[in-house]
Amino acid sequence: HYIQDTERGPTKSLTTDNRSGEFTSTSSQDFKSFDNDGFTLNANAWNSHVNVSSTYPNTQYTSYNFRKCANFFDVIIFTGDGATSKTLSHSLGVAPAWVLVKRRDDSSDWWMYHRKLNGGTNPHQYRISLSYENDEESAGNTWGNTAPTATNFYVGGNDTNTSGATYVAYLWAHH
Repeated sequence: HYIQDTERGPTKSLTTDNRSGEFTSTSSQDFKSFDNDGFTLNANAWNSHVNVSSTYPNTQYTSYNFRKCANFFDVIIFTGDGATSKTLSHSLGVAPAWVLVKRRDDSSDWWMYHRKLNGGTNPHQYRISLSYENDEESAGNTWGNTAPTATNFYVGGNDTNTSGATYVAYLWAHH
């Protein structure tokens, strides 16, 4: 489960199935390029796990691609300031329905906001971790204790806004 994006570049990767921070791949293991119609992989990409027919013959792969676009998807890179609530602008044009935030420079949880947490009542007061099998839980100030808007979303405290830490946020609109 490798995640690349155009904001961080093709050699920067995160994985959703563990808490590891961002890693930089070598030129023989990374995406070669992001293209207008998708992406190009180098031969033997990802330590012989992707795009290597000799190692895994007849293996099929799945790729999910999201283009930054108003009313659909956005990627935000930010540095934490340690505040209990930090305002971050986005370009969705509508309040995000789903937000994933990951600290890039250290091992930590992937934190998820969704508009239907807590049955849709004050969902910004709840969160889900992708790292554990727990149900939704109280968010404390993970989302700055503030609901997202059509122009901003909020993060706060050590989970999503540690001072000096670097983060990536993926935001999806509701359709």
